[in-house]
Amino acid sequence: MNWGFLIAQLAPSIISLLSNASGALKTDVPISNSTVIVSAPKASEAIKALQSLLNTALGLNPPLVEDGWLGPKTEAAIMIGVARLRSFGF
Repeated sequence: MNWGFLIAQLAPSIISLLSNASGALKTDVPISNSTVIVSAPKASEAIKALQSLLNTALGLNPPLVEDGWLGPKTEAAIMIGVARLRSFGF
């Protein structure tokens, strides 16, 4: 498989996806009825998958904890991913 060609084809979409990820992906919010919380917040499977992808693609050291919570470390890794793709001319 020609990875360079594949990355070149997908880079614009990946940059757009990563740039908008922190606004689009949120940790699952509990349903509330006035002040009574029906369920506790839970981690997002989509964020866990993104954290895994960022760890693999960026070789982060230390790696992100794949816990499904969108926090400052995950958001910083997203920006690193975007910057790295742009540095390759995408």
